[in-house]
Amino acid sequence: MNSYCTYHLAGSFFLLLNRDNEALEILADLHGKGDPNAEMVQLEFAEIKQQVNFERTEGAKSYTDLLKPGVFRRVVLGSSLQMWSQLSGMNIMMQVLCLLWVIESQLIPI
Repeated sequence: MNSYCTYHLAGSFFLLLNRDNEALEILADLHGKGDPNAEMVQLEFAEIKQQVNFERTEGAKSYTDLLKPGVFRRVVLGSSLQMWSQLSGMNIMMQVLCLLWVIESQLIPI
């Protein structure tokens, strides 16, 4: 699993650097047993290349792009949702743990 992530990221990394041959070689080793003409290799290569091209044209170029008016609202909303999901999960766990401690203290006399 770990090597898959490394190879997959290496393929997109080489495509970002316009080193298509090396990306295709990595994908061939990963999916096509060394054959760069395998169907799965070609599909994966085209998908990654399309994603890299999309990120180049549409993606944020810097962190300041996240502060633009249309995007800033989404960043704040996403950050808030993440924060509250973490906090609410912790609060639920602490309530359950406190309940378990109360039950345990009643079962074991001191």
